[in-house]
Amino acid sequence: MDEISMFYSLNPGSSWGLIKGTCENQNASWILIADTLAIRIDHNDILVGFRKSSVPIEMKKKQKDKGSQKL
Repeated sequence: MDEISMFYSLNPGSSWGLIKGTCENQNASWILIADTLAIRIDHNDILVGFRKSSVPIEMKKKQKDKGSQKL
């Protein structure tokens, strides 16, 4: 298992928190486990189990800025 750390905010503009835990790949999904929660990132990059509601969160990959790369 690998270690993870993730900053999160429950509402836009609210304070940030830090989650530390472990992750492992199971059946094409990533399982993230911390002291207070277990969440899953499925094969479609959907985050499941983060919010108390049953609505999953679609994740978007951050694009690297080509101008900031070192040569």
